[in-house]
Amino acid sequence: MNEPITSIGEFEDWIADQLRNTPETPYTVAVNVKYLRGGVTHPGSLGSVLTANKAKYISLDLSGSLLPVITDNAFEGCSGLVGIVFPAEATAIGEEAFSGCISLTTVAFSTGLTAIGTGAFSDCTSITSLIIPHGVTRVGDYAFSSCSSLVHVTIPAGAARIGDYAFSSCSSLAEVDLPASVVAIGERAFSRCKGLTHITIPGGVAFIGEEAFNDCDGLTSVTFKKTLLAERWGPRAFAGDLRDAFYAVDSSHGTPGTYTRPNGKSKTWTKQ
Repeated sequence: MNEPITSIGEFEDWIADQLRNTPETPYTVAVNVKYLRGGVTHPGSLGSVLTANKAKYISLDLSGSLLPVITDNAFEGCSGLVGIVFPAEATAIGEEAFSGCISLTTVAFSTGLTAIGTGAFSDCTSITSLIIPHGVTRVGDYAFSSCSSLVHVTIPAGAARIGDYAFSSCSSLAEVDLPASVVAIGERAFSRCKGLTHITIPGGVAFIGEEAFNDCDGLTSVTFKKTLLAERWGPRAFAGDLRDAFYAVDSSHGTPGTYTRPNGKSKTWTKQ
């Protein structure tokens, strides 16, 4: 479609046509609206239209929409949604806004984004790579949990907190760069990230939550840029005896450096 759609009613008419002739490659459609009319269960909302019509291979371009906030549950469970371009003025993504969008592969965030809500992209099992915009200061709890195909994520300079379970069970995650701005890593934030082999804990980190990196079976190397108060290291933050090794010389502050273990099943860590 060449001209942008300017109402949800028009979008509903358009999408009904696509059900009779759905291609194996995505339709990209520009939708310029001022509201989404609530979450996916709200009759007449944009998300409900997608779900009710069981549309497939739809990529939404909302860049021209006047939407400062993507509402909670806006597209939750829209299994036919494969791509999303956020409105230019969007600053926040609501809770579980795209949770369970199992076909979603392409996400183009707005540059003005500052907040990603709880569970916003949880269980989006087809996303492979993410670049979180520079304005985001906190990655919400469960924001990307169980994104099982996610391999690489870029967390921006300025992000201060990684929420509880934020990337938990991202089993394919192999590369994550934590910026120097991070001060807190939440409970189970990266637990069960079995593809992760190395992580660098920035010098500004003052808290690592319970089981933050536990059950990361591939993790064999951890670098600490600075010391960390012992009481700020959560229970079982890492598997094995890494805590004992880190605080072996200085029981209060620990010893910065790189610690390794021979394989992901080993419980014994050694300072290099």
